[in-house]
Amino acid sequence: MNAEEDDIRLPNAIGVGAKKCGTIAFAYFLSLNPDFRRTGYTEGHWLYKDSQWKGGFQSYKRKLPTSESGQISYEGTPRYLVEANVPARAKAISEDMKIVVTLCDPIKRLRSDFIHTTLTTEPHAQEIKRFANISSFVDAWLPKVKNNIIENGEEYLTDIYYHDITASIITNRFESFPFLVLNSLVFTPIT
Repeated sequence: MNAEEDDIRLPNAIGVGAKKCGTIAFAYFLSLNPDFRRTGYTEGHWLYKDSQWKGGFQSYKRKLPTSESGQISYEGTPRYLVEANVPARAKAISEDMKIVVTLCDPIKRLRSDFIHTTLTTEPHAQEIKRFANISSFVDAWLPKVKNNIIENGEEYLTDIYYHDITASIITNRFESFPFLVLNSLVFTPIT
């Protein structure tokens, strides 16, 4: 190993968040601080993909930035919020892992996601593009949500973004991690 490889440490913080709520923007802005070291790629998707996880920590470290003792080594992927295997894998990396959660107003998130998806080649983009506007999409989508809630009860609610996500998904999935909900900082900044 060379000196640079010796300075690559597993992350001591990971970012998770609802899609289109600023998880990546948060990492970018924090990386302006020289003591915050983030990966060079936008999203790693490493912690939930079995094929990546099987590669081991050495494989993971090849994707991470160099960092010195006392610096924060960070890797983030919004999807980590909804993947059930992420908390255990984060704990396997470090018992002291910090989780940064980005959430936003679900209505603004829906609009942002709708616009973003219609401009991409994501698998479900073609289905969404068939709607003339977001209102027609919501009109078609809400009855499906209602039927899923009736059929599956509260289990279905853990699979969609809703107002009580902090109490439900985060508390249950990341129960023993300290975490910071960024959306709350807009209303109650840390001083």
